Amino acid sequence: MEWLFTTRNGKVTLVVAALALPMFALSLFREFFTLIVVSGALTMIMIPIVDNFENRGMKRQIAIAVTFALIIGGVGTIAGISYPIMLKQFTQMEKAFGVQRATIGDSVYIRLTSNKIFQGILRTQNDTAITVTDFTKGEIFEWITPDVASVSRVGDSVIVTSHDGRRIEGVLRPYFVVMQDERFYNFSAEDKIVPKLNPFKEKLNVFESNLQKKFAFLQEADITAFIDSFIYSALEKIQKALLNIKTLLGTLVIVPMVTFMFLRDYHNSLKKFIRSIPNKYFEMSLNLISSLEVQVGKYIRGVCIEFFIISFLAVLGYSLIGLHFAFVLGVFVGLFNVIPLIGPYLGTFPAMFVSITQFGDMSLFIPVVLVNLLVQGVDVWYVKPNSMEIFIARIL
Repeated sequence: MEWLFTTRNGKVTLVVAALALPMFALSLFREFFTLIVVSGALTMIMIPIVDNFENRGMKRQIAIAVTFALIIGGVGTIAGISYPIMLKQFTQMEKAFGVQRATIGDSVYIRLTSNKIFQGILRTQNDTAITVTDFTKGEIFEWITPDVASVSRVGDSVIVTSHDGRRIEGVLRPYFVVMQDERFYNFSAEDKIVPKLNPFKEKLNVFESNLQKKFAFLQEADITAFIDSFIYSALEKIQKALLNIKTLLGTLVIVPMVTFMFLRDYHNSLKKFIRSIPNKYFEMSLNLISSLEVQVGKYIRGVCIEFFIISFLAVLGYSLIGLHFAFVLGVFVGLFNVIPLIGPYLGTFPAMFVSITQFGDMSLFIPVVLVNLLVQGVDVWYVKPNSMEIFIARIL
């Protein structure tokens, strides 16, 4: 085993193994591995506080309990306030962006590219085909996706243009009926029906048209469809994650238990590992472990503190300039800020996009840029250099 520590090939093997084994474990036990990583991060955050309480004469189990009460209580309070706001704003974003789509079992109208309309219960919908059970005969109809112009749910706002030129803007009802101003109008499968654009999509169409006029190479591009698909996919995944009770319960139950065990046995396990190291490499290994413990702990604590501060400042700044969905967009800035180098720039794009579509122009573009520049200035000149000393060292 000595060749692992003494030869170049051995050291390369150790580095590759250190990188490959976690990735392999992640591929096999993704959810479990994620919970372990979260528990490990919490352990590194809490270990100095637990040790400090223990050094003051408190039993370790009691020190862990007090630390949990302080940190988990604080984080839980913030999460309890933030979680409903996040869900509410994601729902508002879905409505504003018009990405609410039919799900299996919904009553829908299918309009083909030939403008022929079918009504029924949606059975399946994917990237290649759509199937619907007809209301009247119970027959199953299937169309390939390119032949389908639109899918509208009963209850959606639509515009119906009949064969005699009559135009009705209203809400779909079952059996080829649309309601306008509390009155019901019949239409046929031969009439033209299109989803009514919400203000966001109207502004997006204007924005697309202006771009295509300025840049000829964009004339064949369907920018609106691409953005619509991207927004729908992103919001759907995020909202599913927020509503995933299984993951939420696993995080709330398993993570504290695993973290408690890590904190309780941390020093004993570390001592046993160090004792197993050959005497020849004992001093070098001890220094390496000590340095890693300090640096990794500081980094994780610093990242968490930085996330909360940057998110708060971004939410505050976006709220002051009147940007819609300020809370969600501010949290995005905090999350992206964790990514080195390009993260702060990536966090700006969602806010810029919302600012453009909010008014259909670039009137909020400069205020959004200024908010992000101020936030990044505070982060670079104050938060990053001082977060550990101010928020951790002084506590201990």
